[in-house]
Amino acid sequence: MKLTPTDLLELTIVDKVISETRRKVKLTKTELINRIREEIEIGLEEMMTWTPEQVVAQRQNRFRQY
Repeated sequence: MKLTPTDLLELTIVDKVISETRRKVKLTKTELINRIREEIEIGLEEMMTWTPEQVVAQRQNRFRQY
């Protein structure tokens, strides 16, 4: 079975797909690392506002999908 990043996103296995290109030009390793870092920081900032109960509920809901 071959799964593409889009397939994984549609199946809600991943939250986001980070593109390795910008306008069909491949990003450099540094640019890609910075883009990944930014996305992780955005996600962590959002999660820092969650209560412990929200974290548990989110995890339970996520794993119950599968």
